[in-house]
Amino acid sequence: MKQNEPPEWVKQYAQDCRVLLGIGDEWHISIFMNDRPDGMDTVGGSVQVDTQYFNAVIELRRDNFAEEDDEAHQIILHEMLHIALASYRLVVEQLFMGLPETMRAMAETMVSQAEEQFIQRTSRALLRSISVKSDRNLIDQDFTSEKSVL
Repeated sequence: MKQNEPPEWVKQYAQDCRVLLGIGDEWHISIFMNDRPDGMDTVGGSVQVDTQYFNAVIELRRDNFAEEDDEAHQIILHEMLHIALASYRLVVEQLFMGLPETMRAMAETMVSQAEEQFIQRTSRALLRSISVKSDRNLIDQDFTSEKSVL
């Protein structure tokens, strides 16, 4: 395995998330491991999304993925949710172009914060509600069990 290549379980879990979130086959998603996703020490992952051409690059912080655990799953799910919301984000950014520059910066900050909070809450909730099947081909959704009641 190359230094920046993710472990096989990361690729498989990202594919499971893709199926769960309805991210279509038109998307080309690359995943890389490094020590500082998006140049920051404080994040477990980041994603750069090109909605126009359906490309996304996910960077995952190497030390968070030594083992397959819930924290690693949540980070992957979080980044995949950004891709799932990409068309919404594109529309919002296009609407911002009509705002005066001072309002645009404030609006972008507000929407980014709200989006991050939504994605964080949603990824945590989904993580509590899903489990990966042992054959790793599909996600087993059990929304009726007692453990998924909030």
